[in-house]
Formats: sequence, structure tokens, C-alpha cells
Amino acid sequence: SATEYDEWAKQPKMELLVEKLWKMTGFLKLSPLGNDNIKRLQCLTSVKQQIDIERAHKLPILHNSHDLCLDSREEKLIQKVTEFTFRYRYTGRSEEDQKELSRLATGLLPQAVVAKLDAATKDSRAGKGHFTLFSAHDNTLMALLAHMGFRDYPIPYFAAALCFELHWCDRTEEFFVRTRYSADPREQPLDLPEDRKQHVKSFKLPATSGIPWHLREEGDMLYSDFKRILMEERKSFISHEEWQLAAQAEEEAPEGTRQPAEDDLDDDVGDEVFNGDAVAGIATPKHRRRQASGSGHSDSVLSGTLPL
Repeated sequence: SATEYDEWAKQPKMELLVEKLWKMTGFLKLSPLGNDNIKRLQCLTSVKQQIDIERAHKLPILHNSHDLCLDSREEKLIQKVTEFTFRYRYTGRSEEDQKELSRLATGLLPQAVVAKLDAATKDSRAGKGHFTLFSAHDNTLMALLAHMGFRDYPIPYFAAALCFELHWCDRTEEFFVRTRYSADPREQPLDLPEDRKQHVKSFKLPATSGIPWHLREEGDMLYSDFKRILMEERKSFISHEEWQLAAQAEEEAPEGTRQPAEDDLDDDVGDEVFNGDAVAGIATPKHRRRQASGSGHSDSVLSGTLPL
């Protein structure tokens, strides 16, 4: 486990918190029976998601028969552990960890995005435009942000969106991409005009992985550079076969070189992935217990395209 979990597990305030949450929720993953404090801490993601759901629907937070309530300090502790867990899944301990974990997690999604943009370059020359929506989970967004090269990206809230806009520049006669990320539409709606304070600014893909979010370079980038970095520099998969082989190699890696199992980092994992236009998730059902690096995730991504 990560050093952070080891340290948190020894802190009395964390031990009291997970015990209180066990009484409040009854989540089996928080039970002291069969789970040490490290595993219980890793499962706080489920608690945080439940809190967000109830708050969004204006419901009592973790209503329970013991009449226990969380104070602001306890909620901040939950958020701290949860945000670390979410990012650790896809960034690991090093730049090399991040490259491989996020690459496995995003699967064929980068290739699907580039394929849509490639097609748009042809349609735009003919005076046509399209809007493509990829419907995905928060884990898919985080994996893609990590794969793009960012380390401490903002954790997505409900209806978060990562947008890629393809534009043509008459002056240079080249296509360029405008990439924007709205982690929380309540604070940064994407439809605000550019002169508004909360307008979501575009940013460029960094040349290397492991870049802190606050150091991202703002602005648009040439589509040729965007495509090269996302597909070639990041070694994105271009086929199911290539993805499956990489997942198998990760599964067969020597003990001690692999990341923790998916179940250790908590999430719901299913068996079926490639339904309809699903392009991201676990490579094969047999690898369902791999790390939340992505060979262990079954979040599907479905897409649809509309003419503009």
C-alpha cells in the first residue's frame, strides 16, 4: 500500500473516523471484521460518493439510527483520503507508473477521440460540423486526464466534462485543438462567455507525464501536435488486441512489480465491457481484479454523434 495509507492508518483521528462511518453507514467494506484500517481508508471513496449524492439531492447526510453526524473537519478528512485514492489509481508513484496505469485505464478512448477529430478535419473542409458526446464515468475522466499527462487534476463532480474542440485557422491554414475541462459545472459552466471570470480556459497537452495541474500551459495547440502527443508519445492503444496483450503482460508481471489489486482500492467491477460502442475499461473479464490502473476497471464509454 502507499505510504500515505500506512501513516493515516496509525492516526487515532482516522481510526475514530472509520469506526464512526462504519456505524453510520453499515458499509461492509468499513467493517472491522476482516478489514484492517488501510483497507477501510481505501473504501472512503464509497462514502464520499454517497455524501455527494445525498447533498446533490438535498437529503440528510448519511442518515442513521445512531443519530450520528459528520462535522466539517471529518468531511475534510474524508475528502483528503478520497482525492488521494482517486489520483493514486491512475498516477501511481512515478511518471513511469502514471504512463502505464493511465494507458491501461483509458484503453481505446484516446484512439476513439482522435478518430472523431480526424473525421472532422474532412467534414469541416466540406463545410460540415459535428458534435460527438462520449458518456462516461468519473474514473474514465480521471484516467484520461492522467494519460494526457496531468498528476493532481481536479476530481470530477457530477456532470463534469472534458471537451476537445477542433478549429481551422485561416491564417496558418492548419487545424488546432481547444481542450477544456470543467471539473464542477456548478462553479465552471462551459457555456460562459470568455470575458466572464469563471470561463473555463483551454490548455495544452504537456510533452511529458506527471505535470502538476497548476503548471499546465493555457491556450490552444496544433492538432498535429495534439495527435502526436496523445497517440505516439503516450503510446495509446490502437486495437483491442494490443490492449489485451498489455493487460496480460501486467497480469503476469513478477510479484512486487504490480500495483495493488482493484478490490484493495475499492470500486464496483463487472464482467462485461465491450457493449455497443464501449471503448474504455477492463481489457478482458479475466483481468477484473487488476489494479484500478485501468486493467481493473469496467467503466464503459458510449458515444453518439449529431450534425451541427
